[in-house]
Amino acid sequence: MKFNTVVVTVFFTGFFRVVNAFSQPKVSDLLGKHQGTIDELKKSCDLDDDLTLLRYCVEYDDDVALISEKIANNLQWRENNKSICEAAKKAVEEAQAGEKWDNGPVRDAAPYSSIINQYITPSQVLTTTSNKGDFLYCIRAAKINDKELMSKGEFGFI
Repeated sequence: MKFNTVVVTVFFTGFFRVVNAFSQPKVSDLLGKHQGTIDELKKSCDLDDDLTLLRYCVEYDDDVALISEKIANNLQWRENNKSICEAAKKAVEEAQAGEKWDNGPVRDAAPYSSIINQYITPSQVLTTTSNKGDFLYCIRAAKINDKELMSKGEFGFI
């Protein structure tokens, strides 16, 4: 099963932020709006995926120089962290292999999962889909013993 959008929402004690994936413009409309920038970027960078380039166009207001810099940085990070990227790709393929999404392969392939999965378990998350079929993974942060989790290792990336 493939999803159009993946949304992760983290619930906090007394406060929660929901990422609204339901009232966004259509991707086809956004592609039309940003097609000129996408075409220009294809000439100057190592990406040829319209949807990936669209994400940058929307985030950085069609600023070609800034987008080119961000793409170069992203591609360098991917090269430096190739094993993480390959594991993530394989995990998503495994998660989508059945009739419905199986989050186990993704959780297990994540960096530091052997530690993190001891603290973020199915009892602290809600996995569901939106009315459009998009994947929603909601983490109930108040249910996580974050102090103990952080004491288990070097997690400067969190």
